Amino acid sequence: MRLILCLALLVLAPIAPAATKSDSASSQFIDKSIVTYPTSLGHYSLVKASYDPADVPNGVSLDYDVADAPHELQFNIYVYPLGRVDTAKAVTGAMVEMTGEIHTLEQQKIYADLKFDDAVEFDVAVPPSSILKTDEKEDAASPEEPAAKASPGTTKPEDSALADALQSLVPPIKTTGRKRSLTMTVRGTPSQSLAYVFYRNLFLISVRATVPVSTLPPDKFNALVDRAVQDLVPTMDIQNFGDCGTMHISVDEKSTDKDKNAKAGSIQLIHEMARITRENCANKPGPDTASPTGHEQQAIVYPAGFWK
Repeated sequence: MRLILCLALLVLAPIAPAATKSDSASSQFIDKSIVTYPTSLGHYSLVKASYDPADVPNGVSLDYDVADAPHELQFNIYVYPLGRVDTAKAVTGAMVEMTGEIHTLEQQKIYADLKFDDAVEFDVAVPPSSILKTDEKEDAASPEEPAAKASPGTTKPEDSALADALQSLVPPIKTTGRKRSLTMTVRGTPSQSLAYVFYRNLFLISVRATVPVSTLPPDKFNALVDRAVQDLVPTMDIQNFGDCGTMHISVDEKSTDKDKNAKAGSIQLIHEMARITRENCANKPGPDTASPTGHEQQAIVYPAGFWK
């Protein structure tokens, strides 16, 4: 809780009437991302990881083997950059795009008898921010311990704005994505498939699982893949480095009310800290570190002008 209390004291501190900008050499919104993914986790083992530096938009492709599943099961995870987008729009658009790609396979005669169910919401846990870690022994605010709020009837507009800012520091406990099931015939074999999309840390994470209908009942297929998604997706760590890690704070230079400027600047600072934590951004990379045990990393370096 010390972080919350220290930030609350910022309303008493003066803030210079200028944007807070690091002197680092970041050249664009994101200069580099590091995607960390498990190679072995419980019932799951990585079969293949693919990344083409000449095809940055497609990011990292991961193929996993799921223990106790039919050997025909194909389970793939794709982690690729998107940028700063509203979460609902991101996952809705990604599902539309994935559906279009599947229809393309139908047009290419790879799929036939294609049928989709409606897309539904699907939740996975959110991992903690890995860039702005504080002392692990320090208590952090949680949904069960929100920042204190003023009593009803006594809240001033500036107090409400501060409370909202402090509340933005409370980390989410889940990422809400989309799930869609479909059936089709793949080169003469009746098959069932599941598609998932999530938006986190300025990236899209999509999952696709497919298996012949004859090898697994639909209910067991759904349960097995749902569990795999809930187990694996939260372990994908995405760190971003670039201007997205810069805190941009502005104050009214024409105002002579120092107290008002200090409060406004402090509220912006808190919101910026919350944003950087959600986006898992830093202004510049620190020293390269080894992958955690059982994990591998893939660095994505963006060419100049990639982020428009």
